[in-house]
Amino acid sequence: MLLPRRLGDDEWEDPRAELVRRLLEYQQIRELVDWLGHAADVRAERLGRGYEAPPPDAPPAPLQIDLNDLLAAAERVIALIPEPMLHRVVPRPLDVEGATERINGLLAERVQCGWIDVVGRGATIVDILSAFIALLELAKRSSLTLSQPEPFGPMVITRATPREAA
Repeated sequence: MLLPRRLGDDEWEDPRAELVRRLLEYQQIRELVDWLGHAADVRAERLGRGYEAPPPDAPPAPLQIDLNDLLAAAERVIALIPEPMLHRVVPRPLDVEGATERINGLLAERVQCGWIDVVGRGATIVDILSAFIALLELAKRSSLTLSQPEPFGPMVITRATPREAA
């Protein structure tokens, strides 16, 4: 504004005019926002929030259930209940004496034998348990020695010498 104007420059505009126009526009928007906020407050005081359903015209009709329908429904529910798994434990007597005789017979023929020689190829769980308990009992009595030369290797059953047994 302090600079001299040229001779042919008649359409000179004040640079502050744009700023004033924007400020007036902002003031109008702020007044509108204030008015809308006040109108919302007035509306909130007059009208309550929420929704209340209208009351029903008549109560619902009572339920009519036939006894056969009720029994059929009960059978369907009972059919969906899984039956409990019942296990019956059958005691199987161990033959420790027979296994002891078998081990003593094997060790009478040879000085040492392996686990497969004692148990056999087609052994049942009862035979395996009986042989294992018999081996432990004979080792406890010092009638034989149990050894395993290498980790996870086969077990070697060796007959005890008479001096060891004494």
